[in-house]
Amino acid sequence: MKVLHIGEKGNLAHYCGQDPYYKTLDVVDLPSGLADEEYLSQGRNADEIVVDAISPVPGYLVGQMPRLKMIHSEGVAYNRIDVEEASRRGICVCNSQGMNATAVAEQALLLMLAMIKDLVRGDRAVRNGHQIEVKTGEK
Repeated sequence: MKVLHIGEKGNLAHYCGQDPYYKTLDVVDLPSGLADEEYLSQGRNADEIVVDAISPVPGYLVGQMPRLKMIHSEGVAYNRIDVEEASRRGICVCNSQGMNATAVAEQALLLMLAMIKDLVRGDRAVRNGHQIEVKTGEK
């Protein structure tokens, strides 16, 4: 099976390279930001696209890949994938639902603590050399 990977070069191998199934794949690993024609010149006959969550997969690209059966987002987002064109052609579009749930929860807690502790004001005071004045209420 041929896979067109669009994203950070080497990312797919880094996360999947130890899996025996990965070793059976013919992976075309290309960075984000190339023209559609560049992706097509190397990956037109791919069976699957694995794409990072911020790279677009336009309908034109999908329409020019006759063997394409699936598009998989490495992240939770798939709003940059032309889902309508993929659906029209019977191509499955998948994402990695929930993979960032822990990071989102941690970020929410971090922001709550930052608000409670007035982190921005405290950081600014330290950077400007006024932490004592802020602690004593003089500033």
